[in-house]
Amino acid sequence: MSSPTTQFVLRLVMVFLVFVLLAIASFVPGALPQEHISCLHDELFEQTEEINDYFSENPATKNGFMIFCSLCMDITMVVGFVVFAIHGKTWRLPIALALFYVLRTIVQRLFLLRYPEGYLWDYPGFPSLVVPYGKTNDFFYSGHAGGATIMTLEYRTLAKLMPRHRVFMRAMQGFGMLTVVFQLFLMIFLRGHYTIDLLSGLIFGHYMYIMGSSFAPIFDRIVCKMGVEDSTKHHVIQNYEDKGETFVSETNAKSS
Repeated sequence: MSSPTTQFVLRLVMVFLVFVLLAIASFVPGALPQEHISCLHDELFEQTEEINDYFSENPATKNGFMIFCSLCMDITMVVGFVVFAIHGKTWRLPIALALFYVLRTIVQRLFLLRYPEGYLWDYPGFPSLVVPYGKTNDFFYSGHAGGATIMTLEYRTLAKLMPRHRVFMRAMQGFGMLTVVFQLFLMIFLRGHYTIDLLSGLIFGHYMYIMGSSFAPIFDRIVCKMGVEDSTKHHVIQNYEDKGETFVSETNAKSS
């Protein structure tokens, strides 16, 4: 471990670098974008224009891609809810999803974006349990990216809280991560979301999961009348992760 003096010098260097970057952004011409853009410019749309044209000219391929990605989303969400219904001992997941989608609904009542050129999101010919189809102006922020992110984080937490099901939860965590990637590609290629919608969806999904983990113990104890131990032990796992320990080993150590 480095000495306090070394740590102090490192902090000073960090503060210095922050002010240097702020000064560059404020005083150096061209450090920040200054282009005059008519309404919107999405660089990823520009880079994927040929792919968008391909899906526009090949609707069968586009529909198959939509069905595949939506099926991945269905599996990710439905399996998570089944696990919650059977093994759930906290309302962390529903609270996180509620916070995410309620805020999303509020934002979409206050702020709308125009449909992008090349918008190809429609009904692919096969229904989905959790993915809505049709032309809808619900761009900011992405429910596909954020919802899959929340489920992936939930599987990650359950893998540490449920030792007997760890392999399955790790597998679902990996599947959830792939689902997130598929949703990003799908929405960019078909212009179902702008790039900013997708990045914001990832961030909001992660943040709302953290908030859900913070609010759940209170909700569990007051509303669901769960005991203090039951409502707390499913949320302390993140603290033990920081120490490089598992919840199970820490619990055993305390009991012994």
